[in-house]
Amino acid sequence: KSVSIRGGGTASRRSMTEEDFAVTTLVDMREFSGHPTYLSLSADGKSLYVSDRRGSHQIKQANIKTGVITTLAGSTQGSADGTGTDASFNFPAGSAVSADGAYLFLAEQSAHRIRRIHIATGGVTTFAGWSQGFEDGTGTAASFNNPLDIVASTDGNTLFVSDARNHVIREIKIETSVVTTLAGSGTAAFADGVGTDASFNGPAGLALSPDDTTLFVIDSSNHRIRKILIATRNVTTIAGSGNAAFADGVGTAASFNYPMGMALSADGRSLFVMDQSNKRIRQVALPLPITSPSPPPPSPSPPPPSPSPPRPLTGLLLADDNAKISFGPGQECTLEFKAGPPPHLASSCTIAAPPS
Repeated sequence: KSVSIRGGGTASRRSMTEEDFAVTTLVDMREFSGHPTYLSLSADGKSLYVSDRRGSHQIKQANIKTGVITTLAGSTQGSADGTGTDASFNFPAGSAVSADGAYLFLAEQSAHRIRRIHIATGGVTTFAGWSQGFEDGTGTAASFNNPLDIVASTDGNTLFVSDARNHVIREIKIETSVVTTLAGSGTAAFADGVGTDASFNGPAGLALSPDDTTLFVIDSSNHRIRKILIATRNVTTIAGSGNAAFADGVGTAASFNYPMGMALSADGRSLFVMDQSNKRIRQVALPLPITSPSPPPPSPSPPPPSPSPPRPLTGLLLADDNAKISFGPGQECTLEFKAGPPPHLASSCTIAAPPS
């Protein structure tokens, strides 16, 4: 298995094997003039969409097989709608591909907007938000304050946005562009609870479970990983002590230091977290389900056996061992991995810095 690393500020996309940590160069990154950070994967798995921040304020498209990099949209710093390089962005951040693969939704951090890019044509429109603020509403009548990350549901109906400086998680219905607040009080604090009774402090990276029922949130300035059950809006803490420190451990016995980006394995069993100030990649293994085998059919003699008791799963084979990971400034990774340690155990892997 291998880990591929893209180091911002260097001209390479790098790969590291788990077995010996040998580092190789996969993709030339000199097309990136700024700080390539957040990324998302195309529906067919052939392309990466990369937010190139600060320098170019563009969205780049990288062919995974060939390494060829092109500009999908954006030219200079701004916030204009348009096609291709006629459009502009102001610190583009997280992005998400729509369920049908036709659109790329983008959290535009410093313009406080959600943009929509038609992938085939490069056409850019403003989907929600217009100016800095905190208002629910429809389309541009809603407002955000430094939206950082965005994920799309697999059913094609919903977007979820980490509204970082409003300290809330927003929900957008794609068909109507209606924006509501899913969770968070709007105050920088920490509290588990339901909906607006919960509190975050600078929510950042997001990951959505494969069945669209659970949203995982990096609560960056609280140094924690949170979980939202979407149907009930119930917010709980699954990992992190709240101290800005480094410690592996189970659940809240583990510690992070300003975590930023996150990705969920294809089977929903492991979270991979970019622990920014600790300069590590952490793994949070989620609880395994418990299943009960069906009792055998009755027979006339001997008497039918009693049903077997529940038993935990003891092994796991990943259906897809490719996890695309979006990180904070300057680090993005693609990980191929095996099933990890016990539930909620946060383990670490230090990423070697690319050569200068």
